[in-house]
Amino acid sequence: MLWIGVGGVTVLAFVVGLMWLVVRNDDLMTAPPPVDEASQAPKQFPQFGDVSKAPDKSAQKEPDKPKQPPLNQ
Repeated sequence: MLWIGVGGVTVLAFVVGLMWLVVRNDDLMTAPPPVDEASQAPKQFPQFGDVSKAPDKSAQKEPDKPKQPPLNQ
């Protein structure tokens, strides 16, 4: 009777460990890649009154208007 209990606990521990390993590997595969903050250049923001770095609004176009469905549908 004791060996059946020891075997059951061993199988249960093996299944729990296998489940933990699968979930851990899945989390590692779907995680975003680490970012090295030291290698990235700091973002430069234009100073107040600096027009030379302002975005060009003439290059932006308006979004297309949605088409109306036919009335017979």
